[in-house]
Amino acid sequence: MYDIHCHILPGIDDGAQDMEEALQMAEMAVEAGTKVIVATPHCNVPHFYRNYKGEWYYKLMEKFRKALAENDIKITILPGMEVFSTEELPSLICEDKIIMLNNGCSLLMEFGFDDEPDYISYIIQKIIDLKVKPVIAHVERYECIQNNPDIIAEWKKMGCAIQVNKDSFLGLHGIYAEEVAYTLLENEFISVLASDAHGVRYRTPNMMEIEQVLYAQYGEKKIHSLLYENARILCRSRQ
Repeated sequence: MYDIHCHILPGIDDGAQDMEEALQMAEMAVEAGTKVIVATPHCNVPHFYRNYKGEWYYKLMEKFRKALAENDIKITILPGMEVFSTEELPSLICEDKIIMLNNGCSLLMEFGFDDEPDYISYIIQKIIDLKVKPVIAHVERYECIQNNPDIIAEWKKMGCAIQVNKDSFLGLHGIYAEEVAYTLLENEFISVLASDAHGVRYRTPNMMEIEQVLYAQYGEKKIHSLLYENARILCRSRQ
């Protein structure tokens, strides 16, 4: 499996707090069958996390990869960010302050849970105009989608990929997120499932639990692309 949304880099946001926890998350992911994780720390979150692209990121990535090798944890870690989407985002992209998924052409974007759909669509179009593919994070948690899931059809038509958290199917983000997650799945609006993992006790990187649940309900053929192929395509680098 691929996991394109994971707060596994240690000590820089509300995910893994130190290297020990980051390694524990990686071990859990491997045991669950995950082969590739995109490390996506929060970026551009007003008053909380800036975390713009810089040498610090790649040094931390290399330090983490070295620790994985030293502990014989066999998993591929790719670069990325979960970027909070503001009107400044297009400028940040042009200034090379943002890391795409695996340095490719796809960007993991999140919005405020109470943002209006017209505002979200406006920002999406600005990003598409830059030849970047938006990957909209945990859409099932947005109030506008909980009120009207059909908005997703518009975003997909614009060219977005749609990411849903595995924990939403397990009811861990509340009943509304759970209901919308299943609605989006049944209407084939979801592009990719991911963990949005933040630790090893709550919001974990264990993707096996959702794989088993959804395979049992919908069959392997329907779910396989959401856990493997679509994520692999989104992680293509520019090289």
